[in-house]
Amino acid sequence: SVLKLSPSGCWRYYLAGGICASTSHALTTPIDVVKTRQQVDPWLEEKSMFEATLAIIKQGGPLALLAGLGPTALGYLIEGSVKFGTYEVTKPATLRFVASMASFLSLPALDSKILSLVICGIISGTAASVMLSPMEALRIRIVSDAEFSEMSSLKAAITMLKREGIRSLTKGLPAMMFKQVPYTITKNVSFDLFTT
Repeated sequence: SVLKLSPSGCWRYYLAGGICASTSHALTTPIDVVKTRQQVDPWLEEKSMFEATLAIIKQGGPLALLAGLGPTALGYLIEGSVKFGTYEVTKPATLRFVASMASFLSLPALDSKILSLVICGIISGTAASVMLSPMEALRIRIVSDAEFSEMSSLKAAITMLKREGIRSLTKGLPAMMFKQVPYTITKNVSFDLFTT
């Protein structure tokens, strides 16, 4: 198994990644609500962020700024765990794989730490995107659709699935991957290169 090939205590990467991603995204939920509402509500798009925030509070009360908090916190708990845990856990295997391919193909230039880390970023960014996509679709629906904003996260998810099928929770996946995979590669690889 991957965990047997991984460093002892690798569970810490999953735990730390999940806690950090969930906390940072949950704390910024009000900003995300304002951003999303300004993108979809014509009456808010010309307002400043401050004016839009006040208008949202006036319309729905202060708790309106927490719309989608559940899917955000859960989605990023899973996403952060998968992104950081998978990145760290796959490092030893990808280093061995890259070295083996370089030897097999007689191309010593392939035996590169950077290439190995980029592969880890691709794997972890892809896996994290797959995990986050359903929660992100749910969050956006709760924030942008008045009917769904009145529902619990679970009821909103069930309603989306009943009306639109599983595709309703995954239709943003390709765009998310085009954003998240390069971001993950850049962030994680640069961190590794600058700190080692």
